[in-house]
Amino acid sequence: MIGDRRSGLTFCRMLGGILVFAAGSLGGGSDAQAISPAAADALYRRALSTQSPDSIRALVSTLKEALPGHTAPAKLLTQIGLLYMRIVETDSALSNFQRAVRQDPGLAVAKCGLGRAYLELKGDAKRALPHLKAAVEADSTNPDAHYLLAQAYLKLGKPEARREADRAIRYDLKYAPAYLLLAQAYQKEDNPRMAVLYYKKYLELLPRDQTPAYEFALDLLNRGRVKEAEEVASLMTDNRGMPVLAQILMRQGDYDRAMPAFQLYIDSLDPKEQDLYRDISLVGLPQEVEDYKVTSAEKQETFLRVFWLKRDMFKATGGAMRRAEHCRRVWYARAFYGQKKWPWDRRGEVYIRYGEPDYRSTYEQPNAKTSAKVQRVQDALAVQLYGPSGLGTTFVGPVFPIRTDGGRYMEAPEDFQKQLTSQARLDNAPDNITGTLPAVEEEQNTPGFTPNPVNGVQLDAEYAIGLRRWKPIVVGNNWAVVPWEVWIYTDLGKGLEVAFTDEQRNGIYDFAPIPSPDPEDLAKMDNDKYAGQTAYLRLTQRLTELAPAIRVARVAEKEPERFILPDFEPLDFSYEAISFRGKGGLTEVQVNIGIPVDNVALPGEADTTVLVDRRVALMNPRYTRLLPAQQDLEIPISRRTRGQGFLDRVDLEVPPGDYELAVQARRRNTGRIQSYEKSLTLPSYAGNKLGLSDLFIARQVAAVSDTSDPKFRRGAWRITPLPSHAFRAGEHVFVYFEIYNLAQDASGATRYEMAYQVRAAGAEGVSRSLPEAKAVDRTGETVSLRYERTGTQASVSDYVELDIGQAAPGSYAVRMTVKDLNGGHEVTKESAFWITGREQAAGKRP
Repeated sequence: MIGDRRSGLTFCRMLGGILVFAAGSLGGGSDAQAISPAAADALYRRALSTQSPDSIRALVSTLKEALPGHTAPAKLLTQIGLLYMRIVETDSALSNFQRAVRQDPGLAVAKCGLGRAYLELKGDAKRALPHLKAAVEADSTNPDAHYLLAQAYLKLGKPEARREADRAIRYDLKYAPAYLLLAQAYQKEDNPRMAVLYYKKYLELLPRDQTPAYEFALDLLNRGRVKEAEEVASLMTDNRGMPVLAQILMRQGDYDRAMPAFQLYIDSLDPKEQDLYRDISLVGLPQEVEDYKVTSAEKQETFLRVFWLKRDMFKATGGAMRRAEHCRRVWYARAFYGQKKWPWDRRGEVYIRYGEPDYRSTYEQPNAKTSAKVQRVQDALAVQLYGPSGLGTTFVGPVFPIRTDGGRYMEAPEDFQKQLTSQARLDNAPDNITGTLPAVEEEQNTPGFTPNPVNGVQLDAEYAIGLRRWKPIVVGNNWAVVPWEVWIYTDLGKGLEVAFTDEQRNGIYDFAPIPSPDPEDLAKMDNDKYAGQTAYLRLTQRLTELAPAIRVARVAEKEPERFILPDFEPLDFSYEAISFRGKGGLTEVQVNIGIPVDNVALPGEADTTVLVDRRVALMNPRYTRLLPAQQDLEIPISRRTRGQGFLDRVDLEVPPGDYELAVQARRRNTGRIQSYEKSLTLPSYAGNKLGLSDLFIARQVAAVSDTSDPKFRRGAWRITPLPSHAFRAGEHVFVYFEIYNLAQDASGATRYEMAYQVRAAGAEGVSRSLPEAKAVDRTGETVSLRYERTGTQASVSDYVELDIGQAAPGSYAVRMTVKDLNGGHEVTKESAFWITGREQAAGKRP
């Protein structure tokens, strides 16, 4: 308390013209009459500059000696009161301010000091108010008095707070605390636009004090005000702003930029704390953790990239999504659960593993609102612990019993019992309830009070498990003697409740301990129908099996970590991957993507052009090799483009083998995103063996012209992809292909036979031929499904146009077989397409 976060509000200025900072020596005599007013002022200045409470007390004692005969005793008493405030001696500060006011009722600074003492030391804004008003009346030009009055109004929720802060700025345009107060006032009024303006001004005046802006950015982020949070965080030069910016980017789905932001922050930390972000002991499987421990330092980053890529549901980001979420959790654990214990208490450990719980309740903010899934978890645990009597009970804290004093309440927020009981009655009331609910009792703060049943069943918590001092927290009964917190994960271990308690009341939480009986409990067991020892053993076994530490350890063996995707809107699109012969023995993969414009556009959106972040990544099965391709696509949205698809193409070249393909599209600055994954086995087209590319199902194939889009050219052909492979009934199906390594005879001629078969999947999944299917060549001449060709090139590219008539809607397969009549070899490839109804858009994925 010796320092003041208001950075410069020392209240020297409050003394105004009364305080004279005289130069000169202090004098050396101990006689009270020898301490002149100038010397007293010098002593006061010295006390303001020291940080030692003992030194301040010694200087205060000397100043007191100067009171007799001092020409301005009220001023000196005020100085003494301000020094007592610095060392947080509340009563002494108040006493000296009150004496000063009595000696000089018109001294504004004394009234201001008295109001400040009530406000800051006592936390009593109501009692501070009249003194601060009097200070303003005595000196209306003092910005300190207006600022403190504004602080009191703000704490009391009065609208006059902004008025007084404005007046402080009127008398001192560089008065930083008033700008901060205005920012906080607007923040309290949920006006982030104005709050940002005043935080910006405050940081301009006091750039070193970035804590208020940091806390504001976190508050905005937690309330989903991403744009404003980004604006505040961008004002910060403190590296603490980096994790905030990273989380803003994560909310926007921009994980590629979020990870570098986290990395900048991590790099600014000391090595010990940096290691926390690289540690995988809480989230890895045992073998992975051991492998990481023996990995050399220079290879650890490669190990981590593979580790997080395996766990990322959006692999086209290269693992950035899951890794950024892990960094966020570690940062959160350090920020909120690491103040009292390095690096965090037990809550931090669970948070890093499993992230945000589905339900959270604390002794300070009990939560009676639960979803049906959470209630099922509570009921299941209650039945295991308390038998059928546990069903129907409204739990607002741990179901698992925690330490109590046998019936007395722990101190809780005002009206805790009344608020919870009323809320629970309403939350659990049937939809068709008639009449009135039972009135809430007025004397609910009476120790040991048990409310009426909330929904027909009241848990007999007094002897629910046979232990007097261990009980669950139910509505109306907050009898815990230790701070508690409970989290519920509905999808872990068939539902997991994790109860934490602060047994030492030092701010460090651990798993709620296993209850133990006291002598009275043991005596009661001896009197039960079961033998005391048997009853105790059964009770101990039941509590041990269901204890939070045991249950978390059991779940962590199979599920060491949990990752739930953020709330995204699906951005449905289609894609296909086609392999061709590449250069230098490589295989070329052409990935065609079709994005329906209607899926990108927002409802009611006017004509505009939006950016879609398109990503393609090809990975080997061990994820040690990643070939990414990213581009921001500019997609026009207008009346003309609606109902159409936007086409894109990506070419990759890799060695033949097994791969995983990830394709992702995300509209920037929205939650619309979609990712697909597919396993690929890419054949080798190298050597002299007869080869046939994958069949490229297309909307149209034609000869290249001067106006052809270069993106969709392949050799001499312009190919319009249809990645969905979905055609309307009556449309022709184009099939493009490439043949490699045809054998040439002595004259250099090639001769080969081609055959097509189009099949429809029957009701039993059996294929049947379509007799109406026929092939149409480039001149429009109809040819048979099996025909012979000759040429002079060892490798050819060609297409066939299939007219399948009025085929019924459904899925179809086209098989192509090429037989080299010179070499005697044969190769076959197959692909699929769909026929949709005429009313369905062919550009959409079925």
